[in-house]
Amino acid sequence: TKIPAFIATLGGQLICRAGAKIFTNRPVSNLDEAFRYPGNGKIAGIPVIIIVFLIMFAIAAFLLTQTRFGKNIYAIGGNDQAARVAGINVEKNLVLVYVWCSVCAAIGGMLLAGRAGSADPANSGLNYELDAIAAATVGGTSHTGGICRASGVLAGILILGVINNGLVMLKVDDNMTNIVKGLIIVGSVVLDMRKNARKA
Repeated sequence: TKIPAFIATLGGQLICRAGAKIFTNRPVSNLDEAFRYPGNGKIAGIPVIIIVFLIMFAIAAFLLTQTRFGKNIYAIGGNDQAARVAGINVEKNLVLVYVWCSVCAAIGGMLLAGRAGSADPANSGLNYELDAIAAATVGGTSHTGGICRASGVLAGILILGVINNGLVMLKVDDNMTNIVKGLIIVGSVVLDMRKNARKA
C-alpha cells in the first residue's frame, strides 16, 4: 500500500521530533561558536545565512530548469502514470526529491540552531512546514502538481517574510499569525483550483 507523501512527511516529522526530545531530554544550549557562525556571521557584510540560501536556491533552480531530472520532476508532478509510460523511473526520481528536501531541511535546521544559539526539539521550527506550504502556494506552485517556478517560490518567500515581519512589528498574537497563514494557504489553493477548472 502506497502511503501519501504528505502524510508520511507529517508522520515522520512527529516521530523525529519526539525521538530527538527523548534523546536529548532537554533543550540544547551553549553551542560552539563555530557552529553558530553560519547563522550569525557575515562575509563582506552579507549574512552567511543569506549566502547559503542563495546558493541552495540557485542549485534548486538549476536542477529544475536545466537538467533532465528537473524535466522528469515536472512530468511526474503533472501525471506520474504518463511519466512511467514515457520511460521515467518515477520512484528513483521521487527518492532524489525527498533526499534533496531532507538536505535542505537539515541545513535550515542547523542555521536556525546556530542563529538562536540553542535548539529545542519540542519547539524549534514549529509550524515551519506551514510557512513552506504558504510560500510555495503563494508563489504559484499548483497543489495538483506539475506547475512550479523557482522565481515564483522566491517571490512567495519574500511576500510571506514581509507579512510575518509586519505582523511581528504590529505585535500581533502568534495564534492570529497562524490564522493569517492558514487563510493564505486556503486562499491560494482555491485560486489554483479555479484556474485549473477554467483550463479543464
